Amino acid sequence: MPVLATGSLGDFVLTLAEEPALFLPQWSEEILREVRRTQFEKLGWPEHLSDFWQKQCRECFPEAMVEDYERSAEYARNHFVAGREHRTVSVESDFSQCDN
Repeated sequence: MPVLATGSLGDFVLTLAEEPALFLPQWSEEILREVRRTQFEKLGWPEHLSDFWQKQCRECFPEAMVEDYERSAEYARNHFVAGREHRTVSVESDFSQCDN
């Protein structure tokens, strides 16, 4: 379940993004659609409440919208895989040093 879809937890997380911000939220249209679907289907929110939530997110955090999501996701996936492979090599190196 998307954290943003939940009432109080989502509000708390977004409060941390207000000035002075502890982090900068980022989402795509796809993420906001998933949040809306979860609010309706799993949490039983009325349509007007979900619409209000979406409007507030877009108005309060306009810089959070990621337009080129697919390219960003591919970059993040490749970066993660490269980092994971690097750590695996490091761990294997450490274990081989312990065996000697």
